[in-house]
Amino acid sequence: MLIKVGQTDLKLGQTEREFVSSAVNSYVEPLNRFLENEVRVAAKERKTLENKRLDLDAAKNRLRKARSMSSTSSVGCIQTV
Repeated sequence: MLIKVGQTDLKLGQTEREFVSSAVNSYVEPLNRFLENEVRVAAKERKTLENKRLDLDAAKNRLRKARSMSSTSSVGCIQTV
């Protein structure tokens, strides 16, 4: 009886080891490769997007300042006439 239990335990251990190995090879490793590549691309795109947003904010501020300067200068010209 103890021999059969030992053999069954051995088979169970081998099956578990095969399962873990196949799970790592077929799921975990491809997932890690995908995440490494995608995280790098996403970080690069996030940085580019942030720079574009900052450029847009700066352009909006320049436009707002130019409009306020032109409106104050046109008001100043009307008052001096």
